[in-house]
Amino acid sequence: MMIVEDEPIIAMDLVGMMEHAGYAIFGQFASVAAGLSGTAESLPDLVLLDENLGGEKSTPLLDHLLAKGVPVVIISGYDGEVRTGVPRLSKPISEAELLSTIETL
Repeated sequence: MMIVEDEPIIAMDLVGMMEHAGYAIFGQFASVAAGLSGTAESLPDLVLLDENLGGEKSTPLLDHLLAKGVPVVIISGYDGEVRTGVPRLSKPISEAELLSTIETL
């Protein structure tokens, strides 16, 4: 499980939820560049991706992951682009809501 979130407290919360649910964390990243670099040599099984990373849209990373066949869940505090087959959750999210969404992938 890869987590891409620029807000440290939210990232820590997501890591805690996923570890509590039994998922291994592939990595935690806070920018598009870091996420792209982190997936250069290997790919995660699933990505939780914030849509806005420090004022930068995460679309390049989303496109990269989808092109590689990696399932992505977008987590955002904003209304944004809807992608077919890419679940979108609005912040704040609950662990139950997140796990339910992940199970559908």
